[in-house]
Amino acid sequence: MNIYIKSSNRPYCLDRCLCSIKESATGYSGIIVLDDGTLERYLERLQSLHPDVAFRSSPQGREKYAFMDDPSFLDSPPGDIDLLRTFSPETDPARFWVREIARDPGEYVFIQEEDTWFISPVDLARIQENMAANNTLLAKLFWNNTDPLPGPDEISFSAVFSDGFVLDYFRPRIEELA
Repeated sequence: MNIYIKSSNRPYCLDRCLCSIKESATGYSGIIVLDDGTLERYLERLQSLHPDVAFRSSPQGREKYAFMDDPSFLDSPPGDIDLLRTFSPETDPARFWVREIARDPGEYVFIQEEDTWFISPVDLARIQENMAANNTLLAKLFWNNTDPLPGPDEISFSAVFSDGFVLDYFRPRIEELA
């Protein structure tokens, strides 16, 4: 399973995210950063710090950043600039992310935002095995020091691993959604 990180010009957050994966996560094949607009000097630095990470850039990421940094953009009254008309749907970051992730040959992928990170060890291969065994489409990992939301009575079931790690399922199985 590959880890994909959606990123857009927050190099400090991205570096912290990458370091946390390398320190805390196991059971993954590779890390791919899907960048939409990080300045070149920061990307070069990140690539030197993380040579084992693949960086892929959106078609108009650099151009978009330059456009938004232009004084005419910054001085325009609200509503005068329509970014959706300025950049074509083919270069929309969401389409870029979907297109790149769809190329992945694996059955499962792990998607993470650049401003999130792991704070404790996690074995992604074990989570993938559990998802496959329970016919699960999506699992969202988060740490919460309070009771799970929306509430314990809405958990469909919990997968408890031998080391005490718990994966709560809040939704029905895929076949039950039809």
